[in-house]
Amino acid sequence: MKYLLVSEYLNKARLRSAEVYGVKLSPKVSQAVKWYAQNRALYDALARKVETIVREIVQSNNINFHSISNRAKKISSYRKKASREEYKEPRSEIMDMAGIRIITYTDSEAKKVSEIVKKTFRIYPEHSVNKTEELGVDKVGYRGIHYIADLGEDRLKLPENAIFKEHVFEIQIRSILQHAWAEFEHDRNYKFSGILPKDIRRRLSLVAGTLESVDREFDSLSEAIDNYASNVELRIKSGDLRLPINSTSLKTYMNTKFKPLVEEGIINPTFDSDIIQELSDMGISTLEELDHKIPEDIMEKIRLHYPPIDPYQQTFLGILRDILILCDADAYFSKAWKNKWQGIDNSAVSFLLSYGINIRKHIKIYGLDIY
Repeated sequence: MKYLLVSEYLNKARLRSAEVYGVKLSPKVSQAVKWYAQNRALYDALARKVETIVREIVQSNNINFHSISNRAKKISSYRKKASREEYKEPRSEIMDMAGIRIITYTDSEAKKVSEIVKKTFRIYPEHSVNKTEELGVDKVGYRGIHYIADLGEDRLKLPENAIFKEHVFEIQIRSILQHAWAEFEHDRNYKFSGILPKDIRRRLSLVAGTLESVDREFDSLSEAIDNYASNVELRIKSGDLRLPINSTSLKTYMNTKFKPLVEEGIINPTFDSDIIQELSDMGISTLEELDHKIPEDIMEKIRLHYPPIDPYQQTFLGILRDILILCDADAYFSKAWKNKWQGIDNSAVSFLLSYGINIRKHIKIYGLDIY
């Protein structure tokens, strides 16, 4: 009796299942599916490698993204695609066996990723598609970007990439709203294949148009926030602190005020928007009011009491709370604390004691832990 390897047995079983479910494979399709079943592991490795490269370049360019994922096409999906009449030679014409999907938050971020991808890999323009251009100016629908590419000449020269020579992959780039539309279309397509009734087509077009409008508005809002942040930074650097406290203005102020300590590794610029309410509870609503509350020697004191090797490294959130306690410890615990934190480390205790704050009294009254 001949014993088959598990992978070989599974491949044969998948081919047989096509017959079981009533799908008669032509010799051309059968050969293509058999070839892909034997090579799927290679495409899986290629997809994982490309995802790693994409993730690194997107992060290094500081582009926000929702998710980056990879997949090797399922054998059943490959069989279904190879069976289409449009494919005369499935092995050479189907090019999305390895797939990478990048989902950004906004359309403008998707376009930035697109430009980086074009510089990183060797793109095959004749096989790549920009769905927005396909739609033209008078239609609405899915607007993602699909590239067919390979690793490029330089990467393919590396010994570890030799196995990927002459193998391509697909990269899909879309915003999160474009992704929502694509998933909806894909999920519902089995119910409404072919031409839909006119009223449903109209409603689908309206939804697609609305999503496109919302995508554009997200871009516009994102740009407005960036412009606001740039304006805030300019005003702070010029010494104009007559700005209301919000997440953007406060982060920018703290990064400017305590930049040396961040660079020295003494402060971790971690921030929590809860502190804005605490500042408000203490009657501080502008950067100018906050700046007046900060002791002139605070930088030296932080260096003394929060060394870089401190396991409980100070953060922007911690510094701001220290400042509020320095302003009026009794008022802070009665008005702003609200049981939002339950512990304090020894570095903070010594820091506050250096300013004459009897923090041990408050530790006892409010049952705080000391780390």
